[in-house]
Amino acid sequence: MLKFLLTPGHTPDSMCIIVENIALLTGDTLFIDNCGRADLPGGNIIDLFNSLQKIKKLSDNMIVYPGHDYGPKPFDYISNQKKTNKTLLAKNLDEFSKIP
Repeated sequence: MLKFLLTPGHTPDSMCIIVENIALLTGDTLFIDNCGRADLPGGNIIDLFNSLQKIKKLSDNMIVYPGHDYGPKPFDYISNQKKTNKTLLAKNLDEFSKIP
């Protein structure tokens, strides 16, 4: 079963796909230890921060499969990303907006 989660920010219509409640296909919304850019046309930093907050609420046992392999490994559990991903560790929008 597939579930679709609207996650705007990188683009206005970005979405993540939840597969069988065990995998999360994040496209350009979330990468391993980072996230997609919000400074390109159509991007919105507030929307991206809010979308990452949605992802943080998903099951820790879900495996994140990003759209690009920019991180130290091609996939990871959400539980690990909550501990290592600087964009998920940001406590508020101000802190998030200062991440390089």
